[in-house]
Amino acid sequence: MAKSKRKSGQLGLYLTIAILVVAVLGVALFLFLDAVVIKKLQSSGGDGIFDQIIGNITDAINDILSNGTPFTGMQIVFGYSNTTEVFGQPIVTEILQFSFVALIPLILMVAGVILNIPKSKLFGLIGVICFIAAAVMFVFTPNYVWFAGADSMGVADYYQAGVGSYLGLACSALCALLGLGRLAVVK
Repeated sequence: MAKSKRKSGQLGLYLTIAILVVAVLGVALFLFLDAVVIKKLQSSGGDGIFDQIIGNITDAINDILSNGTPFTGMQIVFGYSNTTEVFGQPIVTEILQFSFVALIPLILMVAGVILNIPKSKLFGLIGVICFIAAAVMFVFTPNYVWFAGADSMGVADYYQAGVGSYLGLACSALCALLGLGRLAVVK
């Protein structure tokens, strides 16, 4: 009896360590990879002259947008400014502002890890819920981008979630599954 209890305790410890490693990996991937990339616009594809004009305008907009810069999670969360020199004088242009809403999935990942450390099923369940909420929020990252001088957040019309957002989602979902496994093992 004591041997099986010790094995389940060890398995719970291993699952907690796995949750910690996967959560840190997910946060790092989100912060350092492209979290938001430029979306291509769709043309109507009709045969009329008006549709051809709209198609040409759409192609021109796609060419302009494809020269833009995708933003990493670090830039989206903490802001981003660009410094250029004009006639030897540095000019700082603020592109993105700090976005607290984009910070929330990272806070939820940390909270999920902290709540999975004690051997409490209630805390573990709340931790799993935090991981699921973080996974959902990672998908909607383009809605949390705050451009400098803008009145509201969101560039979902021109940007879509990038590889960093999807890897953050995958790691968060894996943490939720590991947390559920840990709940099944912890007594």
